[in-house]
This record gives sequence, C-alpha cells and structure tokens, in this order.
Amino acid sequence: MHLQKTARYSARPVLASHNPVYVFYPGKQLIIKIGVRGTFQEILMAPILLIIVAHLSYRAHIHNCRGINMFAATDKETMTSQILQAKKAQGVTWETMGNALGVSEVWLASVCLGMNSAPGEKAAAIAEYLNLSADITDALMAFPTKIWKQTVPTDPLIYRLYEIVGVYGDTLKHVIQEKFGDGIMSAIDFSMEVKKEENTKGDRVVLELNGKFLPYRSW
Repeated sequence: MHLQKTARYSARPVLASHNPVYVFYPGKQLIIKIGVRGTFQEILMAPILLIIVAHLSYRAHIHNCRGINMFAATDKETMTSQILQAKKAQGVTWETMGNALGVSEVWLASVCLGMNSAPGEKAAAIAEYLNLSADITDALMAFPTKIWKQTVPTDPLIYRLYEIVGVYGDTLKHVIQEKFGDGIMSAIDFSMEVKKEENTKGDRVVLELNGKFLPYRSW
C-alpha cells in the first residue's frame, strides 16, 4: 500500500493499494468508503494511514482556504503567559480591553486564555493593544485543542460552577427539553455575559448563557 500524492496541499489525497478502496474527501461533509480487498497487512494498516492522512489533509485544507498559520511559532500556553504579563503591566481589566477593542470581555478572556481562536483582524488588534509581537497574533489565530483537567476542580469559584451543574444538570435538561424538544444548547453558536448586580445585602453575580438550540436529527 502506498500514499498516492495528488498535489501539494491537496484537499483530496487518496490512499491506494493495488485495489484502491480507501478515499478521504475533507470539506463540509466527510465521506469515507472502506472496502476489504488487499492483503492482511494492508487491511491492518489502512485505518491507521487513513487517520494520519485525514488529519494532515484537513489541516492543509484549512491552511489553504483560510490562510491561517496552523503551526504558530508560539504555543497557546506561552501566549497566555505573555498576555497576562502585559495585561498586568498595563493595569487594565478584561472589561477595559473589551470595550477598547469592541468585543465581549468574556470572549476576549477565553481567546487570551487559549480556549478560543480569534479572527486575524481581532488577533492583530489584541496584540497591538498589549504591545506584543506578531507571534502572539499568530498564536491567537491558531485553532485550539479544547482540553482541560478532567479531575474535580478545587479552585472555589470554579468548583461552585461545577457543583451547580452537578446539582441542577438534570433539572436543566428536563426544563430545556420540555420547552424546546429533544436536543442540546450549542456552546459554539453561543455567547456568555458576566454582570454585577449591586444589592444592599451584598452584590450579586449574574451569569447569562445564550446558546442556539440544536435538535437531534432523524434520518
């Protein structure tokens, strides 16, 4: 079995053996056709090669179509460290930065903490605001791998949110699906706001989560 090279940064690489049976087409839809012809070794190796080619071709496809540096020189962790240092040195808040840049403070913080990517124009504006290098712009644009510690959080503020979901998760599921049907709330077509409500008995935190409802499909 060998890799048939179609063109540099091709969006349609093909895995082929003497009898080509594995084809990958990245795009809005993923179509994979799998056959069973070939030697025992070819059949064992094909899924592994398919995954590798699918991964690389998708990254090349996105790179070609959007002009984004998928392999930024500065990683997200280093980027976040530099941003937080610059933010502290300037003595600004997320709210101040968000207002100056014309974006939500919550979205801005999530981008700078490495959990979201920023469009080129916004990434450049953030780096310029903080007097940071072009490497930071590239890192802000890079698509993140959204992973976090799977253990129970111990930070008191984060744990309280974890506890809320644990206590009220089933309740929210029942109420949301009763109102909307069988589906989920999107965390992609989504916005979140944090507000401070002044109260004589103690100021209150107001969290607003606004996500599009996504019904499960039937086919």
